[in-house]
Amino acid sequence: MIVHTGVMKGKSTAAFGLALRGWNQGWDIGVFQFVKSAKWKVGEEAALTALGEVHQQDGHGGPVEWHRWAPAGPGRARRAARTITPRPR
Repeated sequence: MIVHTGVMKGKSTAAFGLALRGWNQGWDIGVFQFVKSAKWKVGEEAALTALGEVHQQDGHGGPVEWHRWAPAGPGRARRAARTITPRPR
């Protein structure tokens, strides 16, 4: 599991680039995206979902799962991310 966090820009670009490279290698891809509004149409979701369908149809790439969550209130996304982030042992 790789979690991209931090301030400023670059997190989504890095995460989706890694997901695309992983899909091409046949890795299982799971995206858990925190967005400001559940109504947003996300182009990356459409692209990776389409690649997941390619995998189902002809076996190319890897399977894709997408989970989107829009927390209510400031700071909720950060607290929620902490709950799903594995702790080092």
